[in-house]
Amino acid sequence: MSAPDVSVLLATRDRDFVLAGTLLHMARVVEASEASVQIVVVDNGSDDTTASVLEYFEGLLPLEALSEPLPGKNRALNRGLDAVEGRLVVFTDDDVIPADGWLDALVRASHAWEAHDIFGGRVLPRYPRGRGPAFQDREFLEWAYSHWSPEQDEGPTESLPLGPNFAVRASSLTDFELDETIGPGTSSGAMGSETTFIQTLLDRGSSMVYVPGSLVGHVVTPHQLSRPYLIRRAYRLGRGIVRWGGHDRSPRIGGVPRHLWREVVSTWVGAKLPWRGETDRLRSRLAHERARGRIDEYRSGGEDSNRG
Repeated sequence: MSAPDVSVLLATRDRDFVLAGTLLHMARVVEASEASVQIVVVDNGSDDTTASVLEYFEGLLPLEALSEPLPGKNRALNRGLDAVEGRLVVFTDDDVIPADGWLDALVRASHAWEAHDIFGGRVLPRYPRGRGPAFQDREFLEWAYSHWSPEQDEGPTESLPLGPNFAVRASSLTDFELDETIGPGTSSGAMGSETTFIQTLLDRGSSMVYVPGSLVGHVVTPHQLSRPYLIRRAYRLGRGIVRWGGHDRSPRIGGVPRHLWREVVSTWVGAKLPWRGETDRLRSRLAHERARGRIDEYRSGGEDSNRG
């Protein structure tokens, strides 16, 4: 039997209801796809009914369900990479709503741009009805809710795609493993598991293409609009910036760039000033958490693991 045109790979943990919705949408897309498809889902140690959900969908989809009990999204994806058979490997999440033609657009782009190895599709957040994010600037929406939709036509790009929707030629993944010390499920929870993955491929000579015809909606729950969620995510982003952002060579105090000590204090003050508006105070609090995350990552030695 010939290899499928495309393998879809995702990891999941304790999100049975969300996963079921994603797989239902995938069933619609796969049925209409011109490509032959394999779907690999890795259960990363779930305690809910995820195993039953996967067993059910094995009867509806070309699905291979795997288990990786040790926590860590990248560890689970590495387990899944051992099983993918497609010539193109599409990485996504367990909380997406793929649009019609999602996979076909990526496959067509891989044929049209033969000199390139990485193909990034659009990601648009799907907010709960009647609710939206705290503010609308592009940088915030990207790190908080994975909004990625560059204003350009299909073609080469320098903008790194995001985790819910990108593809890589399988030939570029030979002898390749994702960094298991970063991302969800690790001790620091530092964000950037896909960023470090893609950047490593770029360092090895790969190049990227933006594919606007490939679109997924990224489901945002009411909980993810909450202040506590954003604060935790901003902290994880700060830790990730140190891991994949390169060395900060400015003067240091206690192993931490000196400017971060000033930043963590000034942003904390800005978050507390009563005469500032609520939105401005939240912006300062999130900037404070990013600075605090960076400080903690420097002090833990996480800088030593980045690509320098």
